[in-house]
Amino acid sequence: MNKKIILIADHRGFKLKEDLIFKLKELNIGYDLIDVNSSYNKGDDYPLLVKKAMKLMRKDDKGVFICGSGVGVCIAANRYKNIRAVNGHSVSEVKLARRDEDVNVLCLAGNDLSFRKAYKMIDIFLNSSFKDIERYQRRLKQLKRIG
Repeated sequence: MNKKIILIADHRGFKLKEDLIFKLKELNIGYDLIDVNSSYNKGDDYPLLVKKAMKLMRKDDKGVFICGSGVGVCIAANRYKNIRAVNGHSVSEVKLARRDEDVNVLCLAGNDLSFRKAYKMIDIFLNSSFKDIERYQRRLKQLKRIG
């Protein structure tokens, strides 16, 4: 079974998601792309979209979730067991989140991000790895105990 990238976006991030999916398909990045909501719905609610995405995510999968600010989808995603979501603001932040926290969901702001910046963050998200050292492992274990 191939690794997947689960993608969702509410109405405020829908165009960005569609543009990103087009680019990711064009590049043939080695993941199956799963577009949870492939049609625009102005009345959608991000918590329900995140819930649908979580039903599809498995251990080695990644998620790219987009809403207007990125905050709502990030809060919703972090409510689920074994999910570590980050609201990406910069390439360096996303790289550190992958390296130190082993994040598996990248949340993006559809209102504020250009396609170019969003794509750069996704590229780093997919091509950076967790630095498996004792202090980072210890912190992940602490997170599991409190959630």
